[in-house]
Amino acid sequence: VLWTSSDDYYEHRRRYSRAERAHVSLEIYDVLGRIVTTLVEGELEAGNHSAILDANTLPGGIYFYRLEAGTFRDVKKMLLVK
Repeated sequence: VLWTSSDDYYEHRRRYSRAERAHVSLEIYDVLGRIVTTLVEGELEAGNHSAILDANTLPGGIYFYRLEAGTFRDVKKMLLVK
């Protein structure tokens, strides 16, 4: 799985790649550990995928995004500045 991001002013795109079909979950959390939104939830085929977070309604601050794909799990930090 490869993480890359392309951040526009209020749109954050998360790109990831899967070598095989797997259940994928991509969630955004606030600093208190509460789920803000779920961007992806379900079975995905192998290949390149992306998910877009529309941050227009979110306050500025630190967020975390967690990707689970098959047995892979990773968490990254994201700073939203408004």
